[in-house]
Amino acid sequence: MEGTIFALIQKMDKSEKRNFKLYISKYESNKSSNMILLFDTINNLQEYKEEELKQSLIDKIPKKSFNYEKFRLKKLIVNSLTDLHFNRGKEPTIGEIINKIELGFRLQMPIIAEEWIKKGYKLQRKNKQAPKISSFGFQETKQANNLHCFFNIMYP
Repeated sequence: MEGTIFALIQKMDKSEKRNFKLYISKYESNKSSNMILLFDTINNLQEYKEEELKQSLIDKIPKKSFNYEKFRLKKLIVNSLTDLHFNRGKEPTIGEIINKIELGFRLQMPIIAEEWIKKGYKLQRKNKQAPKISSFGFQETKQANNLHCFFNIMYP
């Protein structure tokens, strides 16, 4: 568990590392220098040794916030890789559709939910599958009932 970030960074190819740096400068402008410093330092390690890493960065990242900064770095790396590999297509993924539908319900804005439900239905039809509530991930929830009613009304 301790070397998770090290292993993750070591598995990234050159373009993924470049994309991460672009991603972090785009979204984390005020604190990006610490993240890039931590990323570069871990990237240049031959073997992961936590204490040596902490000592080498002690003047930039305080010891008490070091674990939090590693957590943030891991989260940012995963987000940048997700953005790179999954969010670039023209067609939304089921996961994106689910998120947008849930957002519509949370904001109590059925128009947003309906828009994305329709997109999910079109995606299901395009893939020649009947619309299945379970594919939207809302089993055993109030939203599942709402979606089921919506599909029955809109798409009998």
